[in-house]
Amino acid sequence: DLFKLQMCQAKRLWTAEWSEASIRHGESLLQSAQQHAEAQALAFASYYQAEKIASQGIKLARDQDSRSYEMAWRAEVRESLRDELINQNNRYNIIMLCDTVCLGCVFTLVADGNPPTETPSIMLQIYVFSLGI
Repeated sequence: DLFKLQMCQAKRLWTAEWSEASIRHGESLLQSAQQHAEAQALAFASYYQAEKIASQGIKLARDQDSRSYEMAWRAEVRESLRDELINQNNRYNIIMLCDTVCLGCVFTLVADGNPPTETPSIMLQIYVFSLGI
């Protein structure tokens, strides 16, 4: 009879230890599930924040690219206008130089009067041209 009581006691202890272990195991499962849920929530929050930052970065890069393109385009327009003005200025300078030479030749002929009659025409042209310059 004592043996049966000891066996019953052992069964009770084993059952109590098993139930306590299963409760601890359940608690640890609950804790790990809770930690997993918290980690998943943090991961989702960091993913959302990273997506938000990435979209802001992409938007900023697009804005900077469009501004850079616009500034380069404006610089090209200014450079083109400057080149056009330089070309016009050079043309006007050439016209002014030709006008000055022609006026110098005319005033030379007026001031010096008639050349000798036997003077070759090429000599007259060279003389007038050199005086005009």
